[in-house]
Parts: sequence; C-alpha cells; structure tokens
Amino acid sequence: QKPQSRLLSYQLHRDSFALRRIVKSNNSPTDRHSIVSGLGTQVTLAEYRFRYTTTMDNSTKRITPNKQSLDDAYNPPANFLEINLTDARTQGEGRQRFTDYKLSMKTNLPIFKLKESNVRRRYSDFKWLRDELERSVHIHLPSLPGKAFARQIPFLKSDDGIFEVEFIEERRRGLEEFINVVCGHPLVQSEQSLHVFLYEPVLDKQNYVPGRVH
Repeated sequence: QKPQSRLLSYQLHRDSFALRRIVKSNNSPTDRHSIVSGLGTQVTLAEYRFRYTTTMDNSTKRITPNKQSLDDAYNPPANFLEINLTDARTQGEGRQRFTDYKLSMKTNLPIFKLKESNVRRRYSDFKWLRDELERSVHIHLPSLPGKAFARQIPFLKSDDGIFEVEFIEERRRGLEEFINVVCGHPLVQSEQSLHVFLYEPVLDKQNYVPGRVH
C-alpha cells in the first residue's frame, strides 16, 4: 500500500475500535456524538499531516543552478573602475629631481566621459587632489603615504633616499591604494578635480576651477 493508504487504514482501524467501545458503553448520545466528531477530526488531521509532509519534501529539494556561459564568464562586470600605477620613472637633476608614475584608468561608469585614460602623476599631484577633495567633499579621506623626511637627506643613510628602488615601489603601492579607495566613493566621482586628475596630461593647478560633473 501507499504511505497515505497505510496511514488512513491504521487510523480508521483505531477509530472503529474506539467506536465499538463507545457503543458498548453507557455514555449518553451527546457524549457519543462528541467522541465520534473527535474521531472524524483525527482522520482529517492525519490527512493534513500527510499532505504537509509531502509538500515540505518537495519544497526542500536542491535547486540546480543554471550553467554559466562563456560570454557571461568573460564579460566585464556591470560596473567597474580600475586604476593602476606602473612604470615609475625618476627624472630631473639635483633639487629638481622627482619620480612620477603612469596612471592607467579603465571604467564603464556613466559619470566618466572617457572610459580609458593614461597620464603620468607624481606624489605632489596626489597631494593636490586630496587637498581639493578635502575642501569640497565632506567625507573621511584616506591618508597618503608618508613623506619620509629622513629619506630626503640621502647622506644620513647609505642609500639613495626617496629615490631608492624599494622606497619608490612602496610609495607606488600606497598611492595606488589611495586613488582606488578615493575613486570608489560616489561623491568623489562627480568632483571636477578627480576628472582633471585622471584625464589631463598636465595638471594646471593654478587655473583650476572647482566644480562638479553631471
């Protein structure tokens, strides 16, 4: 027999046995009616329990995920903004010596008119951007890598100061982390200073006019 048939047969057997006891007893007709009604309720509840259990079993079946196509796997994410600092170069002589980095940006965010850009930026350019954002956007901004004043006096150590290869790489990682964190904030993304910083080959800091991009 099926599980439902076995369950109902067992319940009906118990009910018929109880009903025979009621007939042989001296209970009043009213009592008999109440007990018989209760038996009917038990049968109904048994059917309900079976249906409930069956429903729960079907609802807890493992959901098989849809297979990902190659196009879905290799398409770019819905929204992305990637900024990398590479190709550190030390230029100039004496007190005019400095190190700059190649800044490469790729994005598909609508707020950026150009989806790709490549410019060169030095530490002082990042400081200019942070100062501008601090004046115009009232949010907590991450710190820039330290200035390392001791390294600016090479003769204190047996290395090349701030132009030592290891220090340049350490600063590059810090600047890259800074710009990616800053650019991820929606309020910063609409600031004119950020767009100038990312797009303009040469920063014209003297003639820069603060504003917002819409």
